[in-house]
Amino acid sequence: MVARLIFMRCSSVLCAFCGILVGCSNLAVREILKGREEVVVVRLVSPPDKTEYLLHDELLCNMDGTPLANVLCDGLLVEAVYTDNSTRHVAPRIAHAAELQLVPGINVIPVQTDENAEYESDITFAIFCYSEYDMLAPLSLHYGDAHDERAALARAFQSVLGVSYELARTETSYTQWKTVYDWATSNERGDARYTFYNAGNEGSEGMSGAPDAGSGEPVTNVSLRDVRIWCNAKSEMLGLQPVYRVGGGVARSAIASSGIDNATIDVSANGFRLPTATEWQYAARGGLAAFYADKTHDMPYSNFAASTLDFPWKHKYAGTDDEGTLSEYAVYDSECTAACGMLLPNSIHLYDMTGNVAEWTDTRSVDKYRVCGGSYQDSADDCKIDAEQNLPAATATSFIGFRVCRSILVQ
Repeated sequence: MVARLIFMRCSSVLCAFCGILVGCSNLAVREILKGREEVVVVRLVSPPDKTEYLLHDELLCNMDGTPLANVLCDGLLVEAVYTDNSTRHVAPRIAHAAELQLVPGINVIPVQTDENAEYESDITFAIFCYSEYDMLAPLSLHYGDAHDERAALARAFQSVLGVSYELARTETSYTQWKTVYDWATSNERGDARYTFYNAGNEGSEGMSGAPDAGSGEPVTNVSLRDVRIWCNAKSEMLGLQPVYRVGGGVARSAIASSGIDNATIDVSANGFRLPTATEWQYAARGGLAAFYADKTHDMPYSNFAASTLDFPWKHKYAGTDDEGTLSEYAVYDSECTAACGMLLPNSIHLYDMTGNVAEWTDTRSVDKYRVCGGSYQDSADDCKIDAEQNLPAATATSFIGFRVCRSILVQ
């Protein structure tokens, strides 16, 4: 499990990383941490004589470089840095916890200053814990204070919304595709080889099956059939149970006659699959956290919005409701794809849910499958979360890719 921190107050986000935690300033924080100069950075820090944390390749780690498992509360400070480089500290208190126990998913941690402090504040921060496969569970919402009534409400919402799942942080890159593809199609695998109809392209302008150039762009020109087979191959390569089955066995061929269109899904398997259109849209809108906020108007939540009532669940796009800022979140109305994860993420830190490449889902409509998210060549209207198209399973174009999903099975 790896962790990333986002520092939040009401519904405004503080979103960049530097040191243990850095965020852009907003009005709410400036009101809390008033000074002669404007607040430019807010950090959650730990003094040198206490436990320290560091960022390693954008992952929050302990000082020895191992991924973070918990955060010690003792000695934590909320630090404001001003335009004149002066700083001010506020000592938070975190009820019912000597340390913050992190679990995979979204951990929402309330932080309050002592009521007698010179600068009183009520702030929360969130720690996004990705699984070992760099995936996040959109249905997760864990509170550091287990006694908080909001935690009980969140659990109630989760029980209604169904079985949990995790979704990849980014679209599948050509690098990821090529690594699995080469392993799966190796002659050394004999009868266990996987067969694809399309070898995949690196972004919108790459050549089919070419060596990986390391651009970080998403794989394109792959059909739904190819993607299902790739998911099975990746599952097997990583020691997981393949999800798609044909004739009682593991599906290994993307050729139409193999029956891959009518493959059954093994619900007991822990391997990779495509999300359904509902799972995809739920994640694009911000998952359980955004749904909860929209229903209650009571949860501090990050959405890059000025209004505390402007929650992301009803946004037209993943990350924003404003077409004027869409280019900060999505590659659209463009001539080509871009590297995965280059722009701002949505409110639960999933990247390119809008634009770059449209994404296959496992939702079937008669003899076609749902594609969501819009692509680099689409207009803003075609990139809306609720915009969708249904295409044949054999479709393979420069504007369609995918991201993987996994069911979180209850042991």
